[in-house]
Amino acid sequence: MFIFLLLALWWFKKGKKELSLITFFGFLTEGFQLIPDILFTFPVSIKPTDYAILYLFGVIAMEYLSGKRKELIEVLPKFTLIFLSFIAFAAGVSIFIHHIPIVEVVKNTREYFLLLTPILYYTLTKDEIQGVFKTLFRITIFLSILYTLQPIWDMPIMQGYYTEGKTELFGMFKIARFYNIPTYLYIFFFYALYNSEFSLKNKILYTSIMALPILLCMHRSLLMAIVAVILFNHFKEKIKKIYPILIVLLVALIPFLGAIQGDILDTQIAQDIIGSVEVEPEDFVPGELGDATFTFRVLHFLERLYYASENWLTLLFGFGFMSEGSDYTMNNFDFIVGLENEDTGFVNQVDTSDIAWSLFVIRFGIIGTILYLVYYFTLVNFFNKEYKSETLAKVSFSVLGVIFITSFTSVQILSMEFISLILLLYVMLVKNREEKGLENRCINS
Repeated sequence: MFIFLLLALWWFKKGKKELSLITFFGFLTEGFQLIPDILFTFPVSIKPTDYAILYLFGVIAMEYLSGKRKELIEVLPKFTLIFLSFIAFAAGVSIFIHHIPIVEVVKNTREYFLLLTPILYYTLTKDEIQGVFKTLFRITIFLSILYTLQPIWDMPIMQGYYTEGKTELFGMFKIARFYNIPTYLYIFFFYALYNSEFSLKNKILYTSIMALPILLCMHRSLLMAIVAVILFNHFKEKIKKIYPILIVLLVALIPFLGAIQGDILDTQIAQDIIGSVEVEPEDFVPGELGDATFTFRVLHFLERLYYASENWLTLLFGFGFMSEGSDYTMNNFDFIVGLENEDTGFVNQVDTSDIAWSLFVIRFGIIGTILYLVYYFTLVNFFNKEYKSETLAKVSFSVLGVIFITSFTSVQILSMEFISLILLLYVMLVKNREEKGLENRCINS
């Protein structure tokens, strides 16, 4: 893969920036989820994301040496450097106070450098960025079709995980459940849904193709989040007028609460929520919660929060940037709640794909979490300001809303590979502002 890295840098230098950037996104997505990991790790064991980071630093170095220095900083969204400064400080705490090996710290902090991708994107013209985005859209359409074929053929086609046996699809029939949905599926789903340039026929076709993976992956929280965001977008302009109506409806329902209470409390979701406040972390036994996934996530978060609160340093700055399964982790943590690690045979102490807030506690502590959320919602606010006039702003606003809602059931809000494409849309909107004659080109203004 070093050859592709060198080719990508060469293409960038020679002005073939669209092709170069597509290669960069290929690194971010493990060859668009089609290239086996072994091809990235042979002959040197380097993760695909590492190639993307090396490429990013290579481009920044070329731009810096060409004299573009002040511009490299100006294009970054507000709070980027503040958050990255926190990561550097927390990395120092991990090394010099917690005595976590430097290799582990570097391994678990390097992905945050992808927040510097606006520097890379800004070197492209508006047309080049549009070309990259449309190419990624076509690739995602193709990957959505491949994903849909997996449960039909009952075999993996793309890279990623799937469940053994069959899982019931919304009470209808049982199929194999695959977790390897296309990396940028939500972004392009909303793009197809809200892009007025598509004909009605194409809009229905594209949204249907990308809606199938959303249904087949069987993530109820994801489906509910997408529906909630679509409804919010639909009523966004009328939301203030709806508030009084909602209040009246809630008041009118009060007399009937007794009648409906029993039915509601009999549902699995309700019992799951009730269980989350009745069960203590020390009561957790792997496999005994059954379908009570919400209870599991709450306990997972609370156990780590309780442990962090015992020391002001860990509460404020997190536990550090240790690796799952390392000697340091095994010797310093004994969490009860978590999924069993197949390699070690013990409960995962650090890593989880079930709830981002556990990772916020472990990696960032209170201060880092606040700084990241400030950065995140500053981006949300930027897209919200452009919401009415720019389709891509509406798309980005919607996607950021979905991954925040699902932060209680996934960790995508902390996926720098995913955020990197959102930042491409940010730069596109910055260039649109410049084209309209607005001098303030970034959200620092």
